Amino acid sequence: MSTKAKEDYSTFSFTAKQAEGRRPWIMCEADKPDLPALGHGYLGLRLRPELTFEEAIEIAEYLDDRVEGISHTQFKG
Repeated sequence: MSTKAKEDYSTFSFTAKQAEGRRPWIMCEADKPDLPALGHGYLGLRLRPELTFEEAIEIAEYLDDRVEGISHTQFKG
């Protein structure tokens, strides 16, 4: 029996976000909004509670400069 893999891939941008009274997080926004793995949603990176919004901005910029994209691989038997 062979296993087949299906890969979805998109480039992403990373943006620091923070709602009033909440801790900062990073939104990973796909350039291909119709990725099946996302189900019309988005990916978010939860940061440690002690990080400031300014640190979240630095992390988002670092990721934007160094991460080419994100892939999702689904295996089917």
